[in-house]
Amino acid sequence: MSPNLQIQTTVIRGVQVSYVEDHPSSKDIPVLLNIHGMTGSSRIVEKNWLVGGVQAGIGSCALTFPRNARTKFRDYVRTVLDVAEVISKHRSVVAAGHSLGGLVAQVAASERPDVIKAAIFI
Repeated sequence: MSPNLQIQTTVIRGVQVSYVEDHPSSKDIPVLLNIHGMTGSSRIVEKNWLVGGVQAGIGSCALTFPRNARTKFRDYVRTVLDVAEVISKHRSVVAAGHSLGGLVAQVAASERPDVIKAAIFI
């Protein structure tokens, strides 16, 4: 990993989000919101997708779903929308989901196309 591409974390509406500082002055560059599958976390995508996205010229971040015994699918969709709403105030958002994350990305993008401009299913 390049020394100037350090993975950082923040909390958006109670959700831990990992990100790489990329092109902070360019609002024209979209942010790829990486969504993990059922048993994953943001750590799965941190080293490859986050840095790779920035090196490819796009912003990149990943979230970790909060989980407990009562977490439902709808909670995952709401989490993605909460994070995407905050990011979309500054940049356009493209959701990329792996496995269950792909289904979450599809539902979130179909419900709020004003917030999530496109979805990628992995």
